[in-house]
Amino acid sequence: MKSLTFPSPVVPFAAILTPDAALFDEARQKLEVLMPPVMEVLAPSPFNHTDYYCDEMGDELFKGFVSFLPAFTQDSLVQFKLNARGIEWGYAFLENNRIRRRINIDPGYVDLSKIVLATSKNFAHRIHVGSGVFAEVTLIYQARRWSTLPWTYPDFASDRVQQFLSRCRTALSTHVNRCASDLAETQTDRTCDSHTIVTQRD
Repeated sequence: MKSLTFPSPVVPFAAILTPDAALFDEARQKLEVLMPPVMEVLAPSPFNHTDYYCDEMGDELFKGFVSFLPAFTQDSLVQFKLNARGIEWGYAFLENNRIRRRINIDPGYVDLSKIVLATSKNFAHRIHVGSGVFAEVTLIYQARRWSTLPWTYPDFASDRVQQFLSRCRTALSTHVNRCASDLAETQTDRTCDSHTIVTQRD
């Protein structure tokens, strides 16, 4: 019987959608407390790929991304999503007996072969990974490029976002190769230990 294979580290990232670009920085700063150090920030830009969020968040929306160093394990995605939901609720308000959000955070991670997003909504192509959190592969990496899937969100098919994800992947590849080299030399490599993200507290 083949032994179990434990996945290598990944680059976590968050896509942050807001009706006010200034709120992006507030959400990012709250995530920074809970996550590994920031690797790159992709500044918010106008978001017009879908009107799905307009009824809840308004017609003029902005979306930016933040990535974190690859000191993160894939099974930390559930807690990442729960922490993100906690930040979202902190900015929500009640209007006409309806809860409205001012921030929407989509956590995910970059693997060398794919992009994975976390969501609270189930569907045929999503798998439950714990605590009401589902995961989907939204892009795959093949032939040195990102390939979309039938359910890939339109912004993840854009050049701007895919270039950001490619930079994340390049950083991850460098990290994995360095860890493999260090481990081969020392067998006691401590630079590649996983970072356990902090559970959000009130």
